[in-house]
Amino acid sequence: MVKVPLRRRNQHRGAAPTYLCSHCGRGFTKAYNRTIHERTHTDERPFECTVCSRRFRRKDHLRDHSYTHLLKKPFSCTICNRGFCQARSLENHKKNNHSDQIMDILSLNR
Repeated sequence: MVKVPLRRRNQHRGAAPTYLCSHCGRGFTKAYNRTIHERTHTDERPFECTVCSRRFRRKDHLRDHSYTHLLKKPFSCTICNRGFCQARSLENHKKNNHSDQIMDILSLNR
């Protein structure tokens, strides 16, 4: 993931949305964000996995999915070393399996 400076990421905060969803009227400051949002209404999924033909609304979701076929697990749990294909899977794992240990570690740092 490319890190964007906070001031650049937030440059549109407070700006009036100029791109409106043609389905529900929700406003966006970037055309790309509106396009992605509109796909939730149309169920358009233009990005297809070449291995299993599963389709995705966003290119980054296809990329994350492709790790499951490549057996790449770039995200590792720092407590048990189990690997995960996606960062959100690692976060869910920590919450569901190690929340007590994490709370203990946080309390030691106070």
